Amino acid sequence: MAESLGEKLQTILVVDDTDFVREVLVAILKYANFAVLQANNGPNALKLAANYAGRIDLLLTEVKMPEMSGPYLAETLKQSRPDIHVLFIGGDLLLFNYGWAFIQKPFIPVKLLEMITLSFTRLMIASSFHIKPQGQNKAVGRPVRVIWRSR
Repeated sequence: MAESLGEKLQTILVVDDTDFVREVLVAILKYANFAVLQANNGPNALKLAANYAGRIDLLLTEVKMPEMSGPYLAETLKQSRPDIHVLFIGGDLLLFNYGWAFIQKPFIPVKLLEMITLSFTRLMIASSFHIKPQGQNKAVGRPVRVIWRSR
């Protein structure tokens, strides 16, 4: 399912503080032929990303975590890896207002893979046509992106 970028598969960094959830996400992504890195919290994810020499294409992270929230992790990681895509997962859509892609729990594996594929496809289309974002999200100062909701 994963397409190669040049010679390498797309790499996804999965961050979730719940071991079972993280293990399921990793299994789904490996089954779909993604290269997967994983961390159990934001600080460990930042250390992993700092020590990883390869490209990380997508950050897949829980919104609410102890020690560091998903949005704060994404903002911090984007400082050193500005091209990384972000897909948040969480149970409460009403509390989420960061302007990035979001999938609401619970979701089925096909929906997760669909969201990841859509995230990569949107980037390729935008960069092919040199599309520039039309607005900024005032909360985080990033280009506004669509929030998708799983059904």
